[in-house]
Amino acid sequence: MCNLISNKQVEDKELKGEKLVKITVILVLSILVCCVCIYLGMHYLQTYSISNVNEVKKAATIPLSHISENGDNYQHKETVYKDSFAASLLYDEEAKKYCVAVFRRDSVWKNRYEYVGGCFDGNYGEMISSNTSYKETGIIVVGGYGLPKEAEYYSITNSGITYSCDIEDETVLRIFITENPNDINGAPEMFNDKNENIG
Repeated sequence: MCNLISNKQVEDKELKGEKLVKITVILVLSILVCCVCIYLGMHYLQTYSISNVNEVKKAATIPLSHISENGDNYQHKETVYKDSFAASLLYDEEAKKYCVAVFRRDSVWKNRYEYVGGCFDGNYGEMISSNTSYKETGIIVVGGYGLPKEAEYYSITNSGITYSCDIEDETVLRIFITENPNDINGAPEMFNDKNENIG
């Protein structure tokens, strides 16, 4: 009788031990799942689907408060992609200003983009550029809207390399990627069909 009670006590202890291990494993897995969900959720909430015009405006109008009292005035005109970067051009008809917002593809959600590099703005009819870097990459974004009709092409020189590109529909939006993040200083210049510099 004593031996039977002793065996039962051992079995109870083993069952309690197994139960404790199962509970611990479930608890650890639950915490891991929660951490993964929070990580994925934070990435999702801090990124934008730039194929959705409203999300582009939502991302870009946050810093536009100093340009226009009503960021909703900005209308999306164009988005371009280069490697893991993207740029969107928005235009405010009332203020005669445009803004170029720069994005980088998210490392988790490949179809969503993180807002980076700020938003640079220019006046209707002028062309400007934004020079920034990310890790080992230099990024030059050239933008312009309502450019002169006589402007045929533009050029930009950076690190001794000159790029020339056509101007179409009086609009420019292009991303240049360089291998030197410490030497990004290009500024665009416009030319007419006689190769004369017009700005």
